[in-house]
Amino acid sequence: MKTKKSKVQIIKEALQAGRKLTALDAWKLCRSLCLAEIVRHLKKYHNMRINAEYATENGCRFAVYSLAKSKKGGK
Repeated sequence: MKTKKSKVQIIKEALQAGRKLTALDAWKLCRSLCLAEIVRHLKKYHNMRINAEYATENGCRFAVYSLAKSKKGGK
């Protein structure tokens, strides 16, 4: 029996693959309406460094999340 991936796992893998994600991307990937909450969870419980940039398109402002670049030295 195959186990279904959680929304958190799907978003985590997408960020680790180098993707930049918006709320619309999260909806398309895993039908999640709350990407900000998943990002907060990943930061708090998975110790991930995630950047948020803000973009504006057609008068609408939205967040674009990406995995932060690691510093030299591996930490």
